[in-house]
Order: sequence, then structure tokens, then C-alpha cells
Amino acid sequence: MEKDKNINENIKLFDNLAKFYDYPLLQYWLKQFHKPVLNYIDYSRKSKILDISCGTGELLNSIRKRDKNGVLLSQATGSISNLI
Repeated sequence: MEKDKNINENIKLFDNLAKFYDYPLLQYWLKQFHKPVLNYIDYSRKSKILDISCGTGELLNSIRKRDKNGVLLSQATGSISNLI
């Protein structure tokens, strides 16, 4: 029962946070963390990147803009409770 309670609390937390993902200030802040990652990747190599449980997917979308060979297998929409 305790495990179910923790899972439900986490679902509520991330559902509440998801409401703010698209706010311009948060997007600006997140992109500051993306810059070093985007600059680190060697796009001339045929690298493979697996991004699991990546939040909004914005980092992967930025990578795909630089590397047109990128493939997005699945992108969740809505709240986490829709996925369970």
C-alpha cells in the first residue's frame, strides 16, 4: 500500500509540474542546460542517442533539428496518469 501511495504522490507532483513546462521562462531556463549537451554531440559521427523518460522532449527535438537522421520513436502527450 505504501508503494501505491508513493506512486500516486509522484503522479500528482508531475501532473502539477507539467502545467508549467511551456512557460517561456521555464523554456529559457531549460535551454540553458541543453546548450552544453548540444555542443558536446559530434554530429558528423553516426551516433545513437537513446533518451528515455525525457520530460518534455525538448532536448531531443533540438538534437533532431541539428541531425536530420534522428528518429523519435514515441512522444507522450498529456499527463503521466494517461500513461499508466
